[in-house]
Amino acid sequence: PKIFIEQLKEQPLEGHIWLLGGAELIKSFAKENLIDECIITVIPTNLGEGIKLELPYEDFILTQTKMCSAGMVQKSYLKK
Repeated sequence: PKIFIEQLKEQPLEGHIWLLGGAELIKSFAKENLIDECIITVIPTNLGEGIKLELPYEDFILTQTKMCSAGMVQKSYLKK
């Protein structure tokens, strides 16, 4: 992830880099301290044991909680 972001920053980009994915993508970018903001949607479906998110929550501030349809909850976090 770090090399990917470094290569993106070398290109003429306008705005933010937005990644869409699941727990494995978040874990890989959080491990490299590359996340400034994240929006996590919790879907109330049992998928066995699931995939642990492993986001360092102590480094983030919960800025919004939004209730969605079918019991889904969307939480927005900003890096402190």
